[in-house]
Amino acid sequence: MLNKTQSDCAARTPQVSEQVQRLEKAITRMAEVRSIMEERLTAILQPATPTGVEPGKDKACVVPLAGELERLTGQINVIVNSMENMLSRVEL
Repeated sequence: MLNKTQSDCAARTPQVSEQVQRLEKAITRMAEVRSIMEERLTAILQPATPTGVEPGKDKACVVPLAGELERLTGQINVIVNSMENMLSRVEL
């Protein structure tokens, strides 16, 4: 029974890798769209103010997939924070 479970997990590994790659591409595209949006809105945006960078956290030992998801979540959070900052700078 254990061997069947291990082979099932091994068979799913390529699926997980593929989905992580798709997620990474989507994040990259989201960052590109955010940049284009900022370029187009430049005329109505107040100047950006520098923001403090969150200090690095002590990373506990995590499995590779969890580490990859944590990295991708960090990228999404950076983009979202940037978009929120952009919205707060819109002058109408």
